[in-house]
Amino acid sequence: MSTMGIYEIYNIKTGKRYIGSSKNIEQRWNSHISGLRRGDHHNYYLQQDYRRYGEDSFVFSIIKEVPKEELLFDYEDIYIKKFKFHKLYNSLKKPGQVPRYNSRWMQYCEQNKSKKEESQDDWGWGT
Repeated sequence: MSTMGIYEIYNIKTGKRYIGSSKNIEQRWNSHISGLRRGDHHNYYLQQDYRRYGEDSFVFSIIKEVPKEELLFDYEDIYIKKFKFHKLYNSLKKPGQVPRYNSRWMQYCEQNKSKKEESQDDWGWGT
């Protein structure tokens, strides 16, 4: 059975945390850890600290089980507001917002995408 609710990823070395919500927290955690291990997690700062401090420096926990899906963003917002924003890995102050395209992580992804495409073109793979 899956748990729906609010979760956090806490860095015991820095005291920073990522607050998130999901209809299936266990599956979402697997998605986070897979991205971090591959080095392509969507959150630039979380990825950088994962590289710097290692997996053992992060603790995953469920903060609150939420009974209805339509309440997820409301509860996530409540928990995000409990912390000073500079102590969070969250890139958005309000759950459900669309991130700005020109974020540092998006720029990094685009640069790597271009390099990868150029590399493939050199070998004739991109044709």
